[in-house]
Amino acid sequence: MWFIRKDLFPAREGVAAMDILSPSLALESLGYTVQVEESLGQYSANGELFEVAGILNNKNNQAQISRRFSPVIRNFTTAHELGHAVLHEGAGLHRDRALDGSSNSRSRNSKEAEADIFAAYFLLPEKQVRAAFEKIFLTQLFTLDDNTAFALTSGSLESLQDRCRTLRDLTRLLASAVRYNRIHVNSLANQFNVSTEVMAIRLEELHLVKM
Repeated sequence: MWFIRKDLFPAREGVAAMDILSPSLALESLGYTVQVEESLGQYSANGELFEVAGILNNKNNQAQISRRFSPVIRNFTTAHELGHAVLHEGAGLHRDRALDGSSNSRSRNSKEAEADIFAAYFLLPEKQVRAAFEKIFLTQLFTLDDNTAFALTSGSLESLQDRCRTLRDLTRLLASAVRYNRIHVNSLANQFNVSTEVMAIRLEELHLVKM
């Protein structure tokens, strides 16, 4: 997609890497149509009834996304369907429940887990996440100390440690931070249009934060 960016954005002179992180655009570049529907109804699987968040039909190259869910869920669902399109060719008609990428993929069947992992990596590529992280927090590795605690909360290290008992507590705070070092910032979760939880998980995967 990066190499054909001029074809994808013919009216624009400059295309940023973040512009490419669109699962809808990726599906369309593969020949799929992407439609957002008011509702996709309900579906029963393994005795459980759930609201359908996305449908991928490989026979007619169509992806449908339900508008009934939040933007971050719709974004992850679209990336999840992209994962199926890329990894599971010929799978036929496929219905998915609402997820934001923060659930444990190991509890799902192999194809669903693969699509989840694909979606997370597509939406949160390492190079772009590292660059955005460093731009906000002014470091390649956030280490909790007196200075960073004050920059993050305008409070003491002790009070922040009481608030953040685990690494996940801290990465959630960093993923959702809208102010650092007295400067207002666009949170990482918002920049990448993902949930706070899935961004926190990615920060841990990339070893960007140290307690």
